[in-house]
Amino acid sequence: AIHNQMLLQQIDEQGRELEALNRIGSVVTSSIFDLDEVLDQVGALIDQMIAVEAGAIYLRERDGLTVKKSFGTRGSRLEPFKVKSIEGICSYVMSRGESVLVRDASQNPHLSSLDRSFSGTKARSILCVPMVAGDEVVGAIHMWNKERGSFTAHDNKVMKAVAASLATTVASSRLQQLCERLTDMEVQDQETSPDVS
Repeated sequence: AIHNQMLLQQIDEQGRELEALNRIGSVVTSSIFDLDEVLDQVGALIDQMIAVEAGAIYLRERDGLTVKKSFGTRGSRLEPFKVKSIEGICSYVMSRGESVLVRDASQNPHLSSLDRSFSGTKARSILCVPMVAGDEVVGAIHMWNKERGSFTAHDNKVMKAVAASLATTVASSRLQQLCERLTDMEVQDQETSPDVS
């Protein structure tokens, strides 16, 4: 009876996970023109799928790294902010394009101050996955303290899929913005050029 109950609970969790992944897929393919809206929705869906105390979606921008979206029971109150210097796990993940899973943060001497505490959350376990579009790391999804237990290899696999979809959306959104800027510049050039007829 206990074994059956555990199996039913596992099936229920997998069903919720698949539903959240499906919704994330829908969000990232339908709303690429409003990246902030996509990040808001994806952050909320990640939090539904893998409940965490704190999580952040970092994006690499021309002038550095920005936490564009935070989520989780403690992280959701944060407004976007620039990261002064990238260090620790996120630095490693973004420079190597490899995810990092730390099951017991108290045993890891390589954590930065941001890794150890984010939004008042003292790290017990950490999962950070890169967002890779083509061969460029455009950002990372960094999570602290899974609410039920530690992060698992399965969580890592699921978040890699989410990060890949989100990275494609970020790259598409940036390409769209570039096209709009170039179109605006061309229109301005045509308006300011002397008529040579």
